[in-house]
Amino acid sequence: MKTFVRKLPTDLTSYDFIKALAVITMLIDHIGYYFFPEQLEWRAIGRMSLPIWMFLIGYANTRDLHTVLWGGGLILLAGNVVAGMPLMPLNILFTIMIIRLSIDYIMRVGLSSYQAMFLVTFFMIVLAIPTLFVFDYGTQAFLFAMFGYLTRHYAKLTIKNPKKLLHGFLALSAGVYIAYQKVIFNFDTSETLIMVLSVLTSCYFLLEFKVKLFPIFTKEWPPMVVGAFRFMGRKTLEIYVVHLLVFKAVGMLINPERFQMFQWSVF
Repeated sequence: MKTFVRKLPTDLTSYDFIKALAVITMLIDHIGYYFFPEQLEWRAIGRMSLPIWMFLIGYANTRDLHTVLWGGGLILLAGNVVAGMPLMPLNILFTIMIIRLSIDYIMRVGLSSYQAMFLVTFFMIVLAIPTLFVFDYGTQAFLFAMFGYLTRHYAKLTIKNPKKLLHGFLALSAGVYIAYQKVIFNFDTSETLIMVLSVLTSCYFLLEFKVKLFPIFTKEWPPMVVGAFRFMGRKTLEIYVVHLLVFKAVGMLINPERFQMFQWSVF
C-alpha cells in the first residue's frame, strides 16, 4: 500500500475554497447532531457538505487507500464503541474507500452507452435504501462521485451531448439526494427549504468548479485568513476525525443519557 504524499502549492487554490465550504457545513451538521438534535435546521444546512466531498472523490485521480484514511475510519469506529453509538452504518471514510475501489469500474461500464449509464444510475438509486444501513449515505453518495468523474474526464467523453449528460446527471443526483434526505430527516417546510437551497448552492459550486490558483488572495489577504483556508482545505481528514472524537467526548459529558459509555450496538 502506498503512503499518501502530495506536494501542495503555496498559493490558495479552488480546492481550498470548496473544501473549506464543505468543512464548515460539515461542522454545522455535526454540531446539530451531537448538541441540538431537536433543531433540524443545523442538519438541513449540513446537507450541503456531502455533495462536495463525494464530487471531489470522483474528480480526483488518486485511488489510494492510504493509512490515514482507513486508520481514521477504524478510530471513529472505536469512538462509537466508547460513546455507546451504533457501529453501522460505517462512517463516511469507509464510503470514500468503497467509492475509490469501485468508481473506475462503475464509470467504465456506465460510459459504454447511454443505456448502460441509465442502468448503473438506476441501480445506485434503488440500492441507496438497503446500503444506507451498511455505510454512510449508501449508494446515493456514488451519484455525486460519478458526477465528479464525469467532470474530470469531460474532454475525453465519447458519447453524444456530453454537456447535456453532465447537467442532467447533476440535476438527477441532487433530486435523488434531496428526496432521500427529506424522507430520512422528516424535515418540515422551512427545514426542507433550507436543505434544498443548501444542496443547490453546493451543486452550483460543483458545476462551476475548475482547478485554479489564487496568488493574489494569498498575497493580499491577512495571513490568518489564508492559513485558515489552507488548514481547512489541506487537513480535511484530520479535521473530520479529530472533531468527531471531541464531539463524542463532549456529548458523553453533557448528555450521558444519549451517549452511554460502551453501550454500543451494531445498528
